[in-house]
Amino acid sequence: MDGRFKAFIAVITLFTLGNSSDAFLMLRAQTVGFSLIEIFLAVAAFSLVVAMTSTKGGVLSDTFGGAD
Repeated sequence: MDGRFKAFIAVITLFTLGNSSDAFLMLRAQTVGFSLIEIFLAVAAFSLVVAMTSTKGGVLSDTFGGAD
């Protein structure tokens, strides 16, 4: 494996660990008093925003990322 692939794996691992905090946010929302439906809607809204912005973010990354 070359160094770029190892760096890619490290970044993916870091972001995967960062996503585990979403579970804690759902648990916190439940203890604050959100209903199960409200928690589902909040997670769905978050996922929708991520889906809507990921393409533009990818284009920006390709434009300014310095890829060969």
